[in-house]
Amino acid sequence: MINSKDSKRKVITFCGSSRFRELFHKLASEYTLMGWIVLMPHCYYENDSRPDLKDLLVEIHRDMIEMSDAILVVNKDGYIGDSTKEEIKWAEALNKEIKYYATPLKMPGFTSEDKR
Repeated sequence: MINSKDSKRKVITFCGSSRFRELFHKLASEYTLMGWIVLMPHCYYENDSRPDLKDLLVEIHRDMIEMSDAILVVNKDGYIGDSTKEEIKWAEALNKEIKYYATPLKMPGFTSEDKR
C-alpha cells in the first residue's frame, strides 16, 4: 500500500473476460483501498454487429495497459481467454508487472517461446 503523498501511486489495469464483470468491480474496490489507481473496461464488445467498436475498445484497453505499472489478470477458475492472452503478451512486451487473481497452473495456448 502506498501511503506517502510523496510517493507516486501505482496504476493497475484489470484484464480478463467480461463474464467476470462483477468480480472486476469487487477487486477494483479492494485495490483502490490498497492505494492503487485502477483502470478497467467499462464498455464490453458482445457481438459482431460493430467490428469498428471492438477495434476501438481493444485500442483503449491497450492504452490503459501502456499507462499502467502492472496488470491484474482476472482469471477466475483459471480461465484465460484469447483476448486476455493477447493483453498479457502486450503487457510483457512493455515490461509491465503481471499479477494473477488465481495462480495459473499453466498458460493454455502459450509455448515456451511465448513465455521467454
